[in-house]
Amino acid sequence: MQWWKCSMRSGKTEMIDFVENLFFILIETICCCLYFQTFSKFRFTKKIQILQFIGLTGCMTAVIYLFATIPFWKMPTVWFLFAVSMYGMFQMKFFEALGMGALYYALLLVVDVLAYACNDILQFRMGGETKVYGWKAWLIALLGKMFLFIIILLVRRIFGKSAVETLSKREWIKFLVFPIFTIFMIAWMLVVVQSSQAGSGKIPIVLAFSLVGLNVFIYGLLYDILQKEVRTREYMVSMAKAEGKIQLYQKQTAFIHDYQNQMQCVRTLLMKKNYKEAEQYLEQMCNVGADVWNVIDTNHMIVNAVLNAKYQEAQESGIGVTIKINDLSGWRMAYNDVTILLANLLDNAIEACKLCEDKKHIWFKCVQESGKIILSVKNTYCEMNRKKKEGLHGIGLKNVEHVITSYGGTYSIKKIQGKFIVTILFWMEE
Repeated sequence: MQWWKCSMRSGKTEMIDFVENLFFILIETICCCLYFQTFSKFRFTKKIQILQFIGLTGCMTAVIYLFATIPFWKMPTVWFLFAVSMYGMFQMKFFEALGMGALYYALLLVVDVLAYACNDILQFRMGGETKVYGWKAWLIALLGKMFLFIIILLVRRIFGKSAVETLSKREWIKFLVFPIFTIFMIAWMLVVVQSSQAGSGKIPIVLAFSLVGLNVFIYGLLYDILQKEVRTREYMVSMAKAEGKIQLYQKQTAFIHDYQNQMQCVRTLLMKKNYKEAEQYLEQMCNVGADVWNVIDTNHMIVNAVLNAKYQEAQESGIGVTIKINDLSGWRMAYNDVTILLANLLDNAIEACKLCEDKKHIWFKCVQESGKIILSVKNTYCEMNRKKKEGLHGIGLKNVEHVITSYGGTYSIKKIQGKFIVTILFWMEE
């Protein structure tokens, strides 16, 4: 944090100082967001996140320059600003944000001390001057920011669950090669730069700034690539499920298509008083159609397929099911998205009920009324067993959330008196 200085110099030098200070603020703000993202989720969409990030960067810049000569007030102000901003960006309680903000600010101080200690050790061994001034101060600050960046990456590796944090150990070692190389390069530059004259430090400082910026850019690029791969994999899993449901519906449709002909055959046997043959024929029909019988009808092809399949699965597992539906023919949602939504919600409900020793029941509601689609899945669950099975359907739930946000819907998740309740609301298009 020692780089926060407001010199009284004017003109070109003052502008360079401002740009360099802004660069450091950006690095610290990015690292702060990565740190908080490890333990929580963003509250809002990406556009709002960008606006919040810009606002935080601007406020940080203003605070640093306003309190440049009052370090006693600068430190708590910066800490409080980090905490309030992160509380607004992430889904967490305010006091949690205060605590994590204090830890992050302490980490900033530690990496600065570590950077200056490295400089003293290097200069002592090389017989150089340990006094900090000019370009050397910027190099030390950059070294500190690289220490901060690597520590944040390690924290995300240990505690994080996102795409980048799921890399194998070998992939992580390869990824860390460039940040470690950058630290060694900056350390070497500290040995080379021995004066504050522009001529001696201009090239090293530009190179150092470029290397640090590249580290952040490469991490962001890698993160986006891996996130896209995860989304592609999730989509393929969902499409495989959707294909299975559609095949089931086609099987149902084929069976129902022949139903009238089969009934005509039974009628003929009864008219001829061939009761034994009619009984055998009916028994054969029941055995063939038991797994595809269309018990539930909502006037929506895919909803019918999913609900009938899941209803049968629940019945076979000894789970009671209460269903409330009406005419859903006006629900204009892509078939694969309907499948993703309903199948994953019901899969989780069935899985939770299976873990209960008694009181296994699912309440399903999907109705169209007042220009809205109201979807609710409520199920009994056992808290202790649920903890043991936590995370079984992580990918599926992410897909459900993606479908809801894609169609501008809202949702809520509650636990009330031993029941897990998911409620979703979609607005119908005019």
